[in-house]
Amino acid sequence: MKLAELQDKFSRYLEGADGKAVSLGLEGACAEGRLQIYKDLSHAALINALLCTFKAVSRYLGRSSFLEVAKRYAAKYSSRLQNLDNYGENLPEHIHENFASDLARLDWLFAQSYFNSTTSEFPSSEFLKLPEAIRGDVILQLNPSLYLMQSSWPLHRYYPRLLAGESCGKPLEAQKTWLVICCQRAGPEATSANESTYRFIELMKSEISLEEVARELGADRLAEALPLGECISQRWITGYKVGA
Repeated sequence: MKLAELQDKFSRYLEGADGKAVSLGLEGACAEGRLQIYKDLSHAALINALLCTFKAVSRYLGRSSFLEVAKRYAAKYSSRLQNLDNYGENLPEHIHENFASDLARLDWLFAQSYFNSTTSEFPSSEFLKLPEAIRGDVILQLNPSLYLMQSSWPLHRYYPRLLAGESCGKPLEAQKTWLVICCQRAGPEATSANESTYRFIELMKSEISLEEVARELGADRLAEALPLGECISQRWITGYKVGA
């Protein structure tokens, strides 16, 4: 998440219905006034970064309660980095409600794996620290597009075993877990109406290897089933490419 991108989005947000930009108050402001405006924008960017990273715990605590935590954190820990994906690593230490700190840590690890490719494994050990009763909801909060799949496959019932590395009592490849997660990100196309996606999910639920899944579907159908280019770029899958 680039700070420049956040600033651009913020600027577009300030445009009124008539397309005219709302003044930020910089023109004619004294040096101290301009500095304060910049600080306010930077502070807002940090809070927005925390909201983007800590999705599950913000849902659990409630947006208003989490915002209070985020505001205090951003006021204490400033950042001059342009890329804010790594911002908030020690935020879990500032959350104390029940298991919320564990949930925040899961949020952080998930974001690092998902966006920064620091690891190819889902942080299942952190996930399993959470009460079993809420795990399905947590997964849905981490991946809102999973809701799109529920009509064709009750993924929220299967995920606890999947993330624990179990499939019919045998270990499941970490990369296969990531592929299923990534498949859900395909959006509205990832439904039972998409034959390739449906077949992909059925294969992933089986015990065959990742290479066998690719061979069974073929590159073209696999590309239809999930955003394969992203998976390859994130190094979640290797060893073959789309097309000839």
